[in-house]
Amino acid sequence: MRAKRAFTLIELMVTVAIVTVGMIYVLGALSRSVGALATSDRMIKANELLNNQIWLLDMDGRQVKPAIPVNTSGTFSAPYEGFRWARTTRDINIDFDHTWIKSLRELFSEETVSVSWEQSRRTQSVSVTRFVKARLEVP
Repeated sequence: MRAKRAFTLIELMVTVAIVTVGMIYVLGALSRSVGALATSDRMIKANELLNNQIWLLDMDGRQVKPAIPVNTSGTFSAPYEGFRWARTTRDINIDFDHTWIKSLRELFSEETVSVSWEQSRRTQSVSVTRFVKARLEVP
């Protein structure tokens, strides 16, 4: 009489365990890639908003009486409710005794414009620091 060839219960359980471990790794990688996609989408939106905000600040700075204060912040309207922007300006702080450096301090300020948002219970942000023509704060 011939013995029947079949899988034993232990062989099937080992196979199921190997497939389960493999699926856990695949699903983990899928979850991380979805998170990275969401992060990149927000970064692209934030960079676009930052570019637009810098353009608005430049256009406002060309006015005789600029309307946007030097150090200020705000939020964006729909569909960008989760994003915030901030503008901080400070004097150039370079410690040289050259007269041309002193005149540069009087003519220019260091401005940082940033866009931030909340993601995974952390604040993320993109920012640009640049030198702009100094202006007096109007009370």
